[in-house]
Order: sequence, then structure tokens, then C-alpha cells
Amino acid sequence: MLKIACKNNFDKIVDVPADKFVFRPSAYGVIVQDDRVLMLRNRSNGKLWFPGGGVDIGEKIDNGLYREMQDETGLQVEINNMVLFKENFFTINH
Repeated sequence: MLKIACKNNFDKIVDVPADKFVFRPSAYGVIVQDDRVLMLRNRSNGKLWFPGGGVDIGEKIDNGLYREMQDETGLQVEINNMVLFKENFFTINH
């Protein structure tokens, strides 16, 4: 059985069966106001993260980002430009 090495939400490298992977695009944003950056604490591991999350299949990335930012922060944000695109194998269940 093919396995893929990826990070879990505790930054540990784990091998996950390839048939357990699901395509899930995500978008995260940097909110800056008055020279301060907003970060959120992840409930599962206590780490700080930028607000954002999963983008639905067929949804434009900036629409998904706007929706996730509003869901997580309650803020109406203005999306300017993309600063990073990264491909990542990640699991939260292993």
C-alpha cells in the first residue's frame, strides 16, 4: 500500500495511506491594522495561525478566504494580493 509522508497538526511526520488523502484547498490571510498582525490560537494544538481555512471545490480562492476570515474573526476584510502559494501534505487525523 502506498503511503505518503506528511506533517500532522503537531508538526510530527507521519505516514498516511494514499487512499486516505482528500484534496482540500485552503487559504489563509494576514490581517494588518495599526502595525499589528492578527493571529488565532489553534484549539487542537495551541499554536498560533493566520485566520483562514478550507476553500470549497468550485469556489474562488479569494471568495473562500473572505468567507473564512469573516467566520473566524467576524471582520469584514479587504483582500489585496497573494503573497505565497505552497503545496503541502498535511493530516489532522493521524
